[in-house]
Amino acid sequence: MRAAAGAIEHLRLVDDRVEYQTIAGAPPVGLCGSGILDALAQLYHHGVVDATGKMGQHARIRTHDGQRDSSSSAQRNATATRHSASPSVTCVNCS
Repeated sequence: MRAAAGAIEHLRLVDDRVEYQTIAGAPPVGLCGSGILDALAQLYHHGVVDATGKMGQHARIRTHDGQRDSSSSAQRNATATRHSASPSVTCVNCS
C-alpha cells in the first residue's frame, strides 16, 4: 500500500513479539514499502530467510504433517488454531 495513515512503516522482531510503527499512529491497515523492507530485514536477521530470500528450517515456520503450510492452509489454521509459539504483536506508537 502507499505510505498513508495506518500503513506499517517500521517492523521489528523482539524476543517473542512483533513490534511495529504505523504512519500517524493510526490503527494498522497494511504494509507500505518501508514496512515490507523492514519485515524482510528482520526475517533475514533472525535466520528465517537466507540471503537469497528462501525460507529455511526455523522454529517459527509452521508445518503440518512435516510439510510447510501453504498460504491457503495457513489461513484456514490461523483462525482455527492459535499456536503457543505465535508472537504477540505490539504497536509502539498507536494510542
